Amino acid sequence: MRNFTLETVYNKGAGAVNEDVLLATSRTIGVFDGVTSLVGFKDARGNTGGQIAARIAAEEFAVGTGSLAARAGRANERIRTTTEDAGVDFSDKLSRWGVVAAAIELRNDGMFDFFTVGDCMILGVPGNGTQELLWGSSELLTPYVDLDIETLRRCKELAAQRVRDIPKHLRPHIVKVRQASNVKYGVLNGDPNAAEFYQTGTADTRKYGTLLLFTDGFLIPKEDPDEEPDWDRVASLYGEHGLRGVLKEIRTREEKDPNLWRYPRVKASDDATAIAIHFNQ
Repeated sequence: MRNFTLETVYNKGAGAVNEDVLLATSRTIGVFDGVTSLVGFKDARGNTGGQIAARIAAEEFAVGTGSLAARAGRANERIRTTTEDAGVDFSDKLSRWGVVAAAIELRNDGMFDFFTVGDCMILGVPGNGTQELLWGSSELLTPYVDLDIETLRRCKELAAQRVRDIPKHLRPHIVKVRQASNVKYGVLNGDPNAAEFYQTGTADTRKYGTLLLFTDGFLIPKEDPDEEPDWDRVASLYGEHGLRGVLKEIRTREEKDPNLWRYPRVKASDDATAIAIHFNQ
């Protein structure tokens, strides 16, 4: 197994709590983005459903037995039983707790297994031996999933009308997206159909100098919701300034656009969690 160093960032967005969870063991590394219920659930300790689901998933992935997909399956089932034990109506998708995730498992043979579900991402930056990393040649290891594209299009329409308090007007679209879970996109929320949306694979660490794992809150805001994120920009900004530099760019754009008029978003700012795995050259 190649030696590596880690850099992490874990930053709360506009919500009351950070529903992301970061995992880093000697072999298993991942980010988990909690999907809270839309009915305002909190347990006796004040934890939201998204927090609980993200922690469950991180715990199951950390165990280290079975494939990453098998661990996701165990997490999915445990989320369901925990939800039902809490008296939540599992038949109502708006009430369910869930989590989306990106994770890798490092192997002794220099390879690594990877897994994503939902809109968490793994970005690879090529590099090998003593060569400099190719920051302009980054690649997403699994297909990009934009859960909120229709919501962001509506946000842009409202911005053109200079509507204030845009997030309040997006609720119908957010509900529609939630109803499409495990139909159009995957989320670990206890639904067995989630397995149909797992993205998995195996790659060689020697192909990469750096891997970036991150939640969707770590994406740099863009003006056109139909434009795919500039992955090379994310990678090069990380190469120049580290994860904190990427986060600064994100938060600066958000702070300069409090009305959501320039950069369409679901909320003023989202939880942003990222891990950089830099393989020693």
